Amino acid sequence: MRIRYLFALIVIGLHANAQQPRSVTMSLDEALTIAARQQPDLQNAHANIRYAQASTKVAKAGYLPQLTLETDMRYNTIVPTNILPGNALNPTGDPNKLIPIKFNTAWNTAAGLRLIQPLYDPTKLVAINNTKTVENLALAQEKRLKADREEEIAQAWFSLLLDRSRITFSAKDEERAKGNANIIEEQLKSGRALDNDLMDARLRIRTARIEKEKIEQDILTGQVNLSALLGYDSLLLITPSERLMEVPALRDSTWMSEIDAAEGAENRPELEEEKINLDIKNLELDSKKAERLPKLNFEGFLGANHFNQQFNPFMNWYGNSFLGLSLRWPLYKGGATRYEVDQAGIQAEQQTNTVRKLRQQFYYDLVKTRQNLAYQWKLVHLQKERIAIREDRITLVKSRLQEGRARPQDLLDEDTQLLLEQDTLYRQLHDFLVARIAYNKARGKQTLR
Repeated sequence: MRIRYLFALIVIGLHANAQQPRSVTMSLDEALTIAARQQPDLQNAHANIRYAQASTKVAKAGYLPQLTLETDMRYNTIVPTNILPGNALNPTGDPNKLIPIKFNTAWNTAAGLRLIQPLYDPTKLVAINNTKTVENLALAQEKRLKADREEEIAQAWFSLLLDRSRITFSAKDEERAKGNANIIEEQLKSGRALDNDLMDARLRIRTARIEKEKIEQDILTGQVNLSALLGYDSLLLITPSERLMEVPALRDSTWMSEIDAAEGAENRPELEEEKINLDIKNLELDSKKAERLPKLNFEGFLGANHFNQQFNPFMNWYGNSFLGLSLRWPLYKGGATRYEVDQAGIQAEQQTNTVRKLRQQFYYDLVKTRQNLAYQWKLVHLQKERIAIREDRITLVKSRLQEGRARPQDLLDEDTQLLLEQDTLYRQLHDFLVARIAYNKARGKQTLR
């Protein structure tokens, strides 16, 4: 009985260990590369490209020769009767006399190969160009989707870096709170502090510990979010190899010397996509116009016909073959084509206005994101100076407290302000990186690569 119990415990332990999520350390560049390979939305975008390429091949195949095997076997329960005038077969016959004649047999079969080669079909020509344009549209949509996903992943990545930086300082804050509590406890023994001061200091230790636990939960939530954004089917706890202060974008100041012109917005994948949509609208207009043009085909047939009064498909076959040109020219369809051309022209005009509006909006985004980036850059450097001043003040207050020229509450107040300044710095670093992503996106470039 005891052996079974131990065996059950071992099995349960192994099962619990098997359910633990894996952990991996990677950089942002590696994460973006993995997402491009396995993220479901991006995989669907790749599939759309392949589908568009296949559609182009289908459209081109419509202009190639078409060879069809045709066969038709009939049994005439009543052989059709035609009427001929009396002099049709006999010149001396009476033309007013009608002679009934049966021109068919009970059984007749036709079989052969029919060849059709389009020589000029404007509708098919427009369709070929249209599918090529749709292929370009799929490429543009993939580019836009990739930019959106990279933006989401980078923002989640920097949020995780922010939480990891905060957890490091939260641990230091707890140690600092313990040190302050020890100093105040010594002051209390010498009568230079109150019991309330010591209670306040110990309360700050508990507060720092709770804050640390909260940040740990935020880190786990961020890792779960990243695992999903990168397209993992099972949970993978991702740990960034960078630190927030070490992100290359913080040291890259080339954006300061860049000149933002209205043409910079032309690189936006959204604008590229809408311009291709405009091309598609124009092709749809051309397609409606092409429906009014003639279509010319080369046609040929090689086969034979079979006639017999009894069912015998092996006798009485007679050859049948022809070569020719087939012309189809729609001259009038009640005016419907003209109205369809007008509708297609209106849609092309609307798409032109959409492209103009996007150009205007994207240039505004470019100017706005650059201004915000410069503002966040200044805030980061200003906050670093504030922290340096606050750290000097804490050192001074500790010295004065030892000399009896400051109160324990002064030390606690200064420590609280330092915590706030440090938290503000890391949030501003995060905001600067997010602003950098937005600026690069406004310029039609990749997030941070």
